[in-house]
Amino acid sequence: MPGSKEDCEDWGQAAQSYDAEYRSMVGEAFENEIRTWLARQVMDADKVLELGCGTGIFSAMIAERVKHLTATDSSPEMLEQATQRLGGYPNAEIRKEDAYHTSFADGSFSAVLTVNLLHHVDAPGTILQECRRVLTPGGKLVVIECAGHGTSLWSWIKTGLGYLRRWGRVSENHHHLSSDDLTTLVTDAGLAVQETKLLGQHRPRMGFICLRAMNAA
Repeated sequence: MPGSKEDCEDWGQAAQSYDAEYRSMVGEAFENEIRTWLARQVMDADKVLELGCGTGIFSAMIAERVKHLTATDSSPEMLEQATQRLGGYPNAEIRKEDAYHTSFADGSFSAVLTVNLLHHVDAPGTILQECRRVLTPGGKLVVIECAGHGTSLWSWIKTGLGYLRRWGRVSENHHHLSSDDLTTLVTDAGLAVQETKLLGQHRPRMGFICLRAMNAA
């Protein structure tokens, strides 16, 4: 994921334990709910770019459903895990990229996916503008983010304690977004929001905002 040198080092240190901690927080049933929603957002003809793929958990959810998947991250340690997870998919490519300024040409992808990326970065609007740049006209942006509204205070406390346990500090860039925040960011980047859905808002742990938008340019 993009960020300061300190943040990149943190993600590198988290790579080995990330999957276990993610599944402990999300749980199998809720992960299946997210997977079902995500599967409906892509088609077999899509060329998909994922920014901030981490260990490839969500990459693997869609790899077999699309024509080609390019999974990217700025952390070499995360990409090592993603490479292992996606090794069985001949249509998947793993690359080190800066989500603020990727190396791809304009209009290279019919879909772009980001999962839990925007709330970790200093300038989410810049990343969304990059998403629009690499999308084809009519291409779609798919975003999944930890919910910043409709989630219990105890969920926030547990999230903060998780950061303290793992790294001894709470991430300075960790700012959860509400559904309205996310819609505004996406719209300001020149994309037309088509669907916004809040999953798991009544769970004891945090829910997720799921959004799909179109590049109408």
